[in-house]
Amino acid sequence: MVRKRLPPCPSGVYWEVAPGDTLFNIAQRAGTTVQRLMRLNPWINPRNLQIGQQICLPR
Repeated sequence: MVRKRLPPCPSGVYWEVAPGDTLFNIAQRAGTTVQRLMRLNPWINPRNLQIGQQICLPR
């Protein structure tokens, strides 16, 4: 499998999307908001997260 190179993540902390994850529950577990995640990850489609996708988290 070829991995796409991810844009830089200021915090260096990523979340790997697992089955059943939504942007809302990732935000809750990471202690942030969906809006903040979207600002950090403008390339993701929040309605179509892919298992194994890496999402940049804030500090």
